[in-house]
Amino acid sequence: MPTRQFKTTLKDADGVDHAYSCASFPTKKSGNLLLEIVEIVSGPIGNAVSMLFNGRDNEDGPNLSDLPVALRDIPQMILAKGGMDFIQRILSNCRRNSNTKDNAGKEVWHHLNNDADFDNVYAGNLKEMFEAVYWVVIGVNYGPFFAVNTEELSGLWNELRSFIRTGQIPTDETTIEPES
Repeated sequence: MPTRQFKTTLKDADGVDHAYSCASFPTKKSGNLLLEIVEIVSGPIGNAVSMLFNGRDNEDGPNLSDLPVALRDIPQMILAKGGMDFIQRILSNCRRNSNTKDNAGKEVWHHLNNDADFDNVYAGNLKEMFEAVYWVVIGVNYGPFFAVNTEELSGLWNELRSFIRTGQIPTDETTIEPES
């Protein structure tokens, strides 16, 4: 099966929308990256889910302030895989528009497998970069692999995702938007 094309729009640090276009990974690249991603997240995410489930038995519910402790190993594991080079490999099949046109009037796209484009796009835009990584991992390549079918597990995944995206610990008053 040929790779499939996906599109989304993400906001940069200034709130400007940028279109993304990304092809799914070919099979070997997909499989190899999946093994690396699972190695990185399985322990920390497992710890976080376990903490949340165990906390559901407590009268006061889970202690979400412990969530950063459960996830603290992820950055070191990403660094062990090559740090930003690993992140760039995840985004290597993507292009991001620059919202500019060249001299011929054609829209300019940045190819994220190119070091200069990658550096220019994400300088001061790390939140956008990690949102793009999330989109490529879950939305483009591995969503069905990481799919959670039960409502409770889905809610826990949304709590973790909300924390990762916002840096804020969800509370009972927090509205968590499900993945669209």
